[in-house]
Amino acid sequence: MNKMMLLPGWGGRMLRHILQVALLAVLPVSVAYAGDTSATLNMLTRVSTASCNLTVNQNTGSGTYAITFPDIYRDMFSPTGKWNGGGNGGVLPLHLGLHCGASAPESWLKPKMSITGLGLTAYNAVTTTRDNASGGRRGPDIFFVFTAENGTNVPMTANALNDIEVSFISCDSRFTASGSMCIQAVRNGNDWELPLGVGIAIPEEDFFSHIYDSVNPGIFHGSALISVSYE
Repeated sequence: MNKMMLLPGWGGRMLRHILQVALLAVLPVSVAYAGDTSATLNMLTRVSTASCNLTVNQNTGSGTYAITFPDIYRDMFSPTGKWNGGGNGGVLPLHLGLHCGASAPESWLKPKMSITGLGLTAYNAVTTTRDNASGGRRGPDIFFVFTAENGTNVPMTANALNDIEVSFISCDSRFTASGSMCIQAVRNGNDWELPLGVGIAIPEEDFFSHIYDSVNPGIFHGSALISVSYE
């Protein structure tokens, strides 16, 4: 009798394990980004056979996404404009969604992202910004943001870029720079959606003083890898 009573719990754990393995068994998807900062990602898609599908910009898949930033020119930004208080820059729009059936166990399906390979280079231009303390040079800031429902971009700190747990269920203060604002996914029926952006910030003074000139404009180019999987 005791063994029979244990079977439902054991069976539930096995079913959960099988579903998790199925969710992870999705081949990698390649992504290439081209165009201006308002364009969306051009993505090759694979359809998941799991009960819940993770989507990136409305395309389904779980894997590694190689994102290439567009070339960024001085003329793309206002001379006085600032992006998130960090200078001039652009945002690559990413949109994560978790789409489930009516009976899907959303409570334990939490996609995780690992962001690696961040890099940004300048060519046709001198090296980028100054380090105020030493007078040396440093590269532009690259960071990721969550976009709140009210449209506010909340930057993520550099030390939070790896193994980000994107929870579509709970509100987690780790997703904010100050901890004062909590970013929560939007539920639409059985779907959960969480807007995400990739930001490039170029401090304004050095960008215009040292990078841009009318004859030989500075061009920035960058890339990153985003690995998406289920927990």
